[in-house]
Amino acid sequence: MLFSRTFRLRASVKFRKTKFAPVAQWIRAFDYGSKGRGFESLQAHHFRAIKHGDKMNHEFFMKEALKEALKAYKKNEVPVGAVVVKDGVVISRGHNLIRLTRNAAAHAEMIALKKASKKIGFVRLTGLALYVTLEPCPMCAGAILLSRLDSLIYGATDPKTGACGSVHTILNDKRNNHQVKITAGVLEKECAELLTGFFKEKRKQK
Repeated sequence: MLFSRTFRLRASVKFRKTKFAPVAQWIRAFDYGSKGRGFESLQAHHFRAIKHGDKMNHEFFMKEALKEALKAYKKNEVPVGAVVVKDGVVISRGHNLIRLTRNAAAHAEMIALKKASKKIGFVRLTGLALYVTLEPCPMCAGAILLSRLDSLIYGATDPKTGACGSVHTILNDKRNNHQVKITAGVLEKECAELLTGFFKEKRKQK
C-alpha cells in the first residue's frame, strides 16, 4: 500500500509539470479518498456508478467525459468529451475530432452515440444516458432524439449554439414525440474552465 501510494504521488508530481497540469490535478482530486487511502484510479472501480441512496452520482460519469475532453484538448480540438452509460457502466466514449478527421459532424456526442449503437447492436439507445461536457448543438440534439436516449446530462452551457434552451429549444420542445430527461450544470465550472483555457491559448497564438 505504501509503495502504491508513493508511486501515485510521484506520478502526480511529474504530470504537474505539463501544460495540462491544472486540468489533470482537479480530475485526480475528484478521486481522492476521504479515509487517507490516497488517489485511486477510476479503472479500479470498473467504471461502476457511485450512488448516494437511489440517485446515481452524475459527477462520477462527468469526470469520465472530462477525460475525453482532455484528449481532444491535447489533439488541438475543441475540448468536448462524452460518454454513454448503460446500467451504471460506461459503454462508449467520444471526443471532438473535427480537425483531425476533417468532418464537421465529428462531435463528441455523435462519436459516442455511434459507438454505443454498435456496442448494443441497435440504433435505439432506450434506457441509456449520455454525459457530455458541453450543451449539445442542434445536430447532436437531433441525434439524441432519434436515438431515443433516456437522459442527457451536460456540464457547461453553450451561449452560441446550445440546443437545450440556451439558444435553441430542440431537446426540451414539448412537441417532440420523445422526451429526454435533461440535467444541466454538472461540474459546470470544470467543464467551462477547460473550454475557456483552450480558447484563451488560441487567442494568444494569433
